[in-house]
Amino acid sequence: VLWMAAVVIPISIILEVFVSASGAFLSGFSAKSSISIGTSMISRGEYSLIFASLGLTAKALSNELYQLTGVYVFVMTLIAPIIMKNAPFVKRVTSLIIPPLLKVKLKQFSVTMGEKLLPKD
Repeated sequence: VLWMAAVVIPISIILEVFVSASGAFLSGFSAKSSISIGTSMISRGEYSLIFASLGLTAKALSNELYQLTGVYVFVMTLIAPIIMKNAPFVKRVTSLIIPPLLKVKLKQFSVTMGEKLLPKD
């Protein structure tokens, strides 16, 4: 189970931060706020334990996947505050990865969508 967790957890963290931060940014939030939102969404999963328990009881889930769910939720709960505390570092790394032209276009889209989705009234 640990090898599965070692593969799933980093991918899950990257995707969770990317998807949540992208949604926030494209809705008009600043880059700093978007990364903060993205990093705060990592620690979720208490419902996963309930659904995994129901799946195991109904024999719809293997014992290995049930164990993986427990490890996943535990590790994500421990890692979340660390990543949230380091949101400025995550923003700097993200800023280095995104090409400058794409940053400009994304910001234009963000401003346009932000006015539509989050009116100032």
